[in-house]
Amino acid sequence: MRKTQKILSRFSRSRSLRSGLLGGAAVLSLWSANLGCTRVTPGFCNLDEECQFGQFCALPAHECTSGMLIRGEFSGGQMLPPTASPSEGSFALLVSENGGPSTYTFKHNVPNPTKLELFLGRVGKNGTRIRELPLDGTGSLMLDPDTVRAMKVGDYYLQLSSNAFTNGELRAQLFSLNPEDGRDVVMLSAPLSGRVSSPGNDSPARGRVQITLDEQAGTVAYSLQHSGLQGMVTGLHLHRGGFNINGPHVLDLPASPVTPLSGVLGANDVLAQLQDPTLYRSQKHLWRMLIKSGLTYLNVHSDKFVKGELRGQLVPSLAVPFNVPLRPPMGSASQAQGEGQFYLSEDGATLAFRLSHSVTNVTSASLVKGPVGARMKLDCSALTMSAGADKAQGYCQVAAAAMNNVLDISSLRQGSIWLLIHSSTAPMGEIEGQLVVPVAQ
Repeated sequence: MRKTQKILSRFSRSRSLRSGLLGGAAVLSLWSANLGCTRVTPGFCNLDEECQFGQFCALPAHECTSGMLIRGEFSGGQMLPPTASPSEGSFALLVSENGGPSTYTFKHNVPNPTKLELFLGRVGKNGTRIRELPLDGTGSLMLDPDTVRAMKVGDYYLQLSSNAFTNGELRAQLFSLNPEDGRDVVMLSAPLSGRVSSPGNDSPARGRVQITLDEQAGTVAYSLQHSGLQGMVTGLHLHRGGFNINGPHVLDLPASPVTPLSGVLGANDVLAQLQDPTLYRSQKHLWRMLIKSGLTYLNVHSDKFVKGELRGQLVPSLAVPFNVPLRPPMGSASQAQGEGQFYLSEDGATLAFRLSHSVTNVTSASLVKGPVGARMKLDCSALTMSAGADKAQGYCQVAAAAMNNVLDISSLRQGSIWLLIHSSTAPMGEIEGQLVVPVAQ
């Protein structure tokens, strides 16, 4: 007999979505459920890479697979404010059609996770905390019909916290993978910049891209413009991946040098690309969810930058990610290299950072403003506490007005801020880089 534990108290019935986990009592199985079914439903498969077009990754074939699959992919860019975390994760919930427990699997690579929480809230909005889930990799939930309906259309999300980000490092918006459940028209836009590429590059080119997904029609409209490319366009690809995560193609746009460029990938065009047996194997059933979750980016490839001269991260907000190449100052003999990875929040009040470098005997990291020889150190307690360690991450607060020793939005957008990594052999800074926030053309 299954052991269960009651974990939710009664919620107000006037908010049926908030009471979605069986208002009176919700049940969480603390062990992996094995349903023991022998019936196989051809519409489901076990691994993303094994799914054929129109299938949904769910449970092993020997288990009962008649049900709806709710899926979420974790990224730092979905957080509000966003984090610059490179960690990832995945959540898959198979909703039982007979009213029994719905089983889930959960995996991630976040160091030192502290809690996993379920929230009621739409894409790009902070929501209402419903409950905490165990950090176990498998389990089961009892769900009422209201909650299931809300999960199908993206009204719930999961948030994973850690020692580095106590209020959430990663977020995953939850959606049904059944194409018939998608009725949204989603419009995403982003500035195009070499500083968004991973790793960042110093191309002076810039531009802007807009993607519109019409789920009911099955179409993807696009509009982009750019200027200053250092090479000829060789490819325009929509890839899977959050900030600083390089991933495979999801869809290809016509590789045209024309700018501005606009058009529509019709439903038949999209279908033909997704059915290509040599490409997109794990994207066939995930592509809508990836776009809606902000987990795709546009790469403008050129013959001078084969891996991508410009990149635009297509997120459901106006938050802007960017990278800062870190190099030794002129005249230095250091061989150290590095990159500062930043994510400016939509309201411009928070700057997430992550450090990546090869400096030995590092002592600290700092943000400074002003010319060499007269630089002013700016306040950022999280950066100070990090001591400049490789892979350190956190948030800096950004002020609306310029003041002494304060990181302000005007100086940041004007390119007046520099990141320095200090060491015992180079106390004034062994490597450094200028923060350049991408702007649309």
